[in-house]
Amino acid sequence: MNPGAAINDTLVVTDTTPDNMTVDVTAPGTALTGLTAEPADIAAPTAGPINLTWTGTAAASNTPGNYNWTIDINDGTSSTVITARIIVVDVAPQHTAATGISGDGSAGTPYLATYAQNDPPSLSVNLANVSDANTGQTLNLTNVLRTGGTAAGGSGFTYSLVGGVLSVAPSATLDANDVGTNIYTMDVDDGTNTVTINVTITVLGNSGAITITNISPLAAGTVGAVYATVTLTATGGTGPYTYSVLSGALPAGLSLSPAGDITGTPTTAGTANFTVRAVDSLNDSGTKAFSLTVNAPSSGSGGGDDDDGGCSSGGSAPYSWMLLLGLLGLGALAIRTRRA
Repeated sequence: MNPGAAINDTLVVTDTTPDNMTVDVTAPGTALTGLTAEPADIAAPTAGPINLTWTGTAAASNTPGNYNWTIDINDGTSSTVITARIIVVDVAPQHTAATGISGDGSAGTPYLATYAQNDPPSLSVNLANVSDANTGQTLNLTNVLRTGGTAAGGSGFTYSLVGGVLSVAPSATLDANDVGTNIYTMDVDDGTNTVTINVTITVLGNSGAITITNISPLAAGTVGAVYATVTLTATGGTGPYTYSVLSGALPAGLSLSPAGDITGTPTTAGTANFTVRAVDSLNDSGTKAFSLTVNAPSSGSGGGDDDDGGCSSGGSAPYSWMLLLGLLGLGALAIRTRRA
């Protein structure tokens, strides 16, 4: 059974004679964690049928393998020895894309990440969440190999697997030789099973020619009100440009489209700080830091509380209206009068 699966199994012991029986049970040398009940010795001769029951779960922390109970059944004349076995399956490590990462880590659809020339080694990107259903096993990252790509070489990248997160960072500040694609394979094993993960990293140029021309701070928004679209504009490269958030985050409720449009309806007041990257059609790039403030909604201002201009008070409906027009057409006065 898979780690964490429920256990509810019963072995029924009968004797065709019938005779009273005793049962001697030898449990596994290593206890199966998660069991709430398991067979025990029956020393007093007992008439059958006898139910020997296992209930609980095969806790994920158990070491994969066979858990054997040796059961000796004696009816006073003869004995039968049987082995009851629960097998905890050794499941291979699993991995899924981290937030914001495309791909599934296969050879045909590798995990994708993007950097730019001059990015520092401190710029780490989480690629995948890696887990093992057998939680008692240790995951290891091995055999990290650059297997291809268009980049000439350069600083390269360093991978780590910490706390179930596979991440990557430049080995040193990225230079012109890193520009292009960098294709990697790596293995994750749990001591028994091994899975291979595929990653492709694109390093963009950073010539300094591309500039995002919008001024920071960007236009403010208001909680609950549709944000007036702001379109980012870049110059200095070869269009069209593609825009993305490099670091930080837009205010909750707003998003940036690849075409550079910031849209949405803000949900939380405050100031957000984020950096946007613009990439042109030749894979050159430029970045710019922005701030954007979202204001709390207005609590309203004075007024007549929908009292029809304050021209009547008291009394009860129904009312009639009389409209008096100024002789020069400069104005009008509406008077509400109470009917008798």
